[in-house]
Amino acid sequence: MVERDVEIQVIGIHDGQNVELKTKGKYVKKNDSEYLEYMDEENIRNHMKIERDAIYLTKYTEPPTNMIFKEKEKYEFNYQTAYGPMEIVMITKELETKCEGYNYDIYIKYDMAVAGEMMEKELRMVVR
Repeated sequence: MVERDVEIQVIGIHDGQNVELKTKGKYVKKNDSEYLEYMDEENIRNHMKIERDAIYLTKYTEPPTNMIFKEKEKYEFNYQTAYGPMEIVMITKELETKCEGYNYDIYIKYDMAVAGEMMEKELRMVVR
């Protein structure tokens, strides 16, 4: 197992607005799988498994929320909020993962429907 401290920059784009998070996290390689762990802006622990053609993201809310980003695939899940669960539908349009050693550049473009309202979103991650 390999474990390394990393700097993570996450940029979310929605309706032309950028939301940026810079944080410290951990890169973990266990067997043939690679993972990133970090805390987001709401102080929620995020655990990301990175594969060549998919990203599996677990947000440790109560209960935990699992999301899957796989190009051209639809994923439905419930996200727990203070007001109760919200049904969310995501369709990943593009997924690019570039890796050099421990350095990652990840780009995800996806549609998300919340309460029937469709939004186009983008997510960029830079890991160093």
